[in-house]
Amino acid sequence: GSAAQPGILPRTFHKLFELLPEGAKVECSYIEIYNEQIFDLLSASKLPLNLREGLNGVHAPDLGIHPVADSAEMLQVLSKGDQVKQLSLIHISEPTRLLSISYAVFCLKKKKKKTKNYCINTIKQHNKA
Repeated sequence: GSAAQPGILPRTFHKLFELLPEGAKVECSYIEIYNEQIFDLLSASKLPLNLREGLNGVHAPDLGIHPVADSAEMLQVLSKGDQVKQLSLIHISEPTRLLSISYAVFCLKKKKKKTKNYCINTIKQHNKA
């Protein structure tokens, strides 16, 4: 897209930050699955990530988590990862037509400030009624 007509990702990121409650924080990560291996697109390391299985499922302990303050910063992080993707291409029927054989996943995680008394106050208010 352009500044006058932004694409789906800029509009989605902008709307996300519009809808976030005050005090919420957003973190993102960006991985690529290539040749049956997983890479952190935002890391300086070019080594594949190791996966571990734990009580909460499968995770990559070395995956970088990057806090972002607004939609512009989130787009910068996405752009940084896009620049290092594996662009291993294979020829299909015509030599001029190429197909990428990697998959990229941009992950967002919303965090909220912990307020210990919020739930207790809410319960007390309900019990008074």
